[in-house]
Parts: sequence; structure tokens; C-alpha cells
Amino acid sequence: MAEAVKQYQPALIIHSASADIIAPLQELIATNYQSLKSLTEASLPSMLAAQRGRIINIGSVAQQRASEPLTDYAGAKSLADWYLQQTALRYRENGIETTTILCDLTRSAFSSALDLPGTTPLEPEEVAESVLTTGLQQQRLAGHYILTSNGLFELRDEEKSAAALHDIPPEKTAPTPAGVNAAVTHSRSALRALLNQILPDSVGKSDQQLRMNNISGWDSMIQIAIALEVEEKFGITLSGSAISELTSFDALCQAIESR
Repeated sequence: MAEAVKQYQPALIIHSASADIIAPLQELIATNYQSLKSLTEASLPSMLAAQRGRIINIGSVAQQRASEPLTDYAGAKSLADWYLQQTALRYRENGIETTTILCDLTRSAFSSALDLPGTTPLEPEEVAESVLTTGLQQQRLAGHYILTSNGLFELRDEEKSAAALHDIPPEKTAPTPAGVNAAVTHSRSALRALLNQILPDSVGKSDQQLRMNNISGWDSMIQIAIALEVEEKFGITLSGSAISELTSFDALCQAIESR
């Protein structure tokens, strides 16, 4: 395959290969990471010569919420994701764009082995259409997307800023009334991004819909994980009673804004 890439010099590479989700770790790494690395290395010379090129990796929502049986699968997917991030950092000034699309459960021989009652898998055709549309879009690729039955959405990391990338601490200023409103808006956006990462089913839902028992996967264990992430991200401390009560987006926002 790498030789074919060298011969035809494509401007767009889409890597969707994977071993069975319960395959041995080395096999998962070989198909998810090493094959992507091989294709990327084969395609880079022509892409760099043309000063343009796109490489898309098909990841999995399991990277965000892997259960123990899927740990190796999610780990191999994440390794490929990490490799593309490093590639983008190295060659982004040369017109090379990379992204990973985290796909929800897709109908296949692999997924049929999973017992997930109440889950409607994506059809391979709709995944292929979404991925190809993304690859051919005019605007620059985002670093990550998530693809669920609700559609394709960009995943934003609210903590990545120019200051952070250059190790420059942001200047602290006393908040004005307008600054307070901006801080509230930022907190809500940051919390929304956090919930989208932990709970892929929340993507596309309104703020009012984001509450326990209304979002798939938001159970008592995930509630604890959300609380821990909120404490770390926003620098607050939540009591045990508060954690059990903060079971909606609005309640979490109020706790953050009142700190």
C-alpha cells in the first residue's frame, strides 16, 4: 500500500483500517498506528512538494469512554491520533493538515459482536459520506471531529490557547462587568466542551437537555468522573453532597460561576 501511495501521490489519505476490537494488542497497534505511520511517511514527500495534503484517521468514541474490554482497542486508536497530532505540529506550515474523526458505533462484522442494547449503529455509507465531505471541504480541517447519529461536529479543546502553546502565562486583569459576562460565557463553553468529550451523546443536544437520565452513559460513575474533571479544569472543590446534586449542565454552571 505504501508503494502505491508513492506511485499515485494522493493529496488526501483516509485511514480507516483496524483489527478486530478484541484482537491482540500488537495486531491492533499494527493496523491502527503502524499502517497509518507507513502511509503518512509514504505520502509526505509529494504532499510537501505540492505544499498541500490532508491525512484523516478514523478513530473511535471509545477513545473518550473506553470500557475495560476495549482498552487495547482505544489505546491503539489513541496512539494513531497522537502520531497525527505530532505530524500536524511538524508540517502545518507546509500545508499539511491532519485530523482524527471519532466515530460512534458503526454497523460492521466487528461491532455485531458488541452487546449494546438500545444503540443504533451508524451505517458504513453515512460514515464514508461524512468523512469524504470533510476531506474535500474548503475550510481548514479541525484537529478532531466526532461523528454520531446526531451528525458530525468539531471537537474543540478550550484549554489550548496561543499563550499555552508558547508557555506564556495569560495576563491576569481585574474583571469588569463586561469581563464577568465574558468569563461566564467562557466557562459555559468550556464546560460544554468537557461534557461533549466525556459524553459523546451530548453533542448536538441543547443545554437544557444536558442532564443525568437524559444523556446516554451519564450514570453515577460518569457523574463522579465529571465532578473530578470540573474540579481540575475550573479550580473548584465540590463536596460529596454537591456532586450528587449537580446532575445537569445548568447546575454545574451555577457551581462554577459561584466559585
